Amino acid sequence: MKNTGKAIFTITGITIFTKVLTFLAIMMYSTYFGADNTELKIYSYSLNMPNYIFTAIGTAITTIVIPIYSTLKARGENEKAKTFIDDALTISTAFVLILLLLSNVLIPLILNFTDYKNNLYEYNYAGNALRILLPIMIFNNVNFVFTGYLQSNQKFNLPAAVSITSSLAIIVYMLFFVEKFGVTGLIIATLIGFAMQPLILIPQVLKIGYRYKFSFNLKSPEIIKAAKLIPAILIGVSAYQLNMVYNNSLSTFFDTETLNYIVQNIVIIPILAFVYSITAVYYPRLSVEWDAKNEKAFKESLSEVINLLSFFLIPATFGLFLLKFNIIDLTSNWKNFGENNIVIAANMLGLYSLSIIFMALKEVFDKAFYAQKLTKPSANAGLIIMAANIIITYILKGRLKAYCIPVGYTLSCMAGSMSLFISLKKKIGVISGEISINMLKCFISACIMGITVYLCSKMLLNFSFGTDILNRIIRLFVPIFFGVGVYFVSAYLLKIKQSVVIFEMLKKLIKR
Repeated sequence: MKNTGKAIFTITGITIFTKVLTFLAIMMYSTYFGADNTELKIYSYSLNMPNYIFTAIGTAITTIVIPIYSTLKARGENEKAKTFIDDALTISTAFVLILLLLSNVLIPLILNFTDYKNNLYEYNYAGNALRILLPIMIFNNVNFVFTGYLQSNQKFNLPAAVSITSSLAIIVYMLFFVEKFGVTGLIIATLIGFAMQPLILIPQVLKIGYRYKFSFNLKSPEIIKAAKLIPAILIGVSAYQLNMVYNNSLSTFFDTETLNYIVQNIVIIPILAFVYSITAVYYPRLSVEWDAKNEKAFKESLSEVINLLSFFLIPATFGLFLLKFNIIDLTSNWKNFGENNIVIAANMLGLYSLSIIFMALKEVFDKAFYAQKLTKPSANAGLIIMAANIIITYILKGRLKAYCIPVGYTLSCMAGSMSLFISLKKKIGVISGEISINMLKCFISACIMGITVYLCSKMLLNFSFGTDILNRIIRLFVPIFFGVGVYFVSAYLLKIKQSVVIFEMLKKLIKR
């Protein structure tokens, strides 16, 4: 338990740092070019396509690699385990190359689902941008296979830090080359950054002792087992990504591609990265406990991860919703962004933030079923999420315009997580009555925090602190500071376990 807590805090710190770096890169180019820049909108759209498409496939690969490799290793079949990684890497790479060729052929069809089809320059520029950025899938494939390998060996830190190279590549480009090469250069810099990502993982992979050897055995029992599992898992894990692809295409009709991308990088992508990091620590444990037929320990671990995520994500929802304008004002309201874009982005941020806890629960329930070697419930939930998102956005797009996208996303997440909860309850019964009590306590603490944040924000509007940038910083971070403090104190008084642990850690640090 002590090691688990230490791993979680380390991963959380790394995840926060990498996402801050990612958002700094986004802020630099979005404020330089402006949210209304046509080429930047196309860049945002084109970058999303390979990311979302392969994140689904890659997550499915990682989800399968971890239990199969871990089981072989636990049995002492180290050579078989190593060969399985060789096969997984070779076969998945071959699949990605086929997917890459197919995607290039289908680019005209893909663009026909966007508003770019109505403008020849935009259509051609988007086609070229996609051709440059689609190879990102090759590098992502290596990342996901190695991530599964490292996490199976209890190495979590470097997989959490893998996005550093892509962010740094963009930051360096914006500092030194942007004036000469514009958005086109940004596209190429992004590809270079993703190509460098495997360099983060390879040294530790080698240190553990892995050496790649070509193997392409489609008849391997482990590969056959993986092949049987992957379709259902792919449907389950692709729900968010396919929704993002659909929403990204839909945003082209409202001219909000860049705004949608910025907001997703404030809310969805960091939250999912955080959730994936936490569940990565618990997933091997859940698999072992279920295989050992220790249902009590399985439920306790499941309860522990749900309570942990609730403790952090319920107040995060309140904070993002209440400070949505402050966040966008500080991060994006520079140079060519525009006041109307600030309002739209802030409102989208607030609506997306309502999906946070449902995203987290869906991922936890998915891992619970995968640990039981069950894939059908997650596949069904994935279909529900995708269908709900399409139906809701179609019904609401005439009235809500661009806002139909975050509304549809949030409601579909809610439907999917509830579907999985009902299925899991039927399978293993009540997980723990402690979860409801803990979530209620977190909600009460978050409400008290919310009142504090709201009053503090209103009060600060009556004061000026000199420069414009200083005003923005104070109006965002002072409410956050007091809000976090009030939340932790309230949680401690309500005896929420996570707050008690954190306070004990702080006491020890102070004594030192």
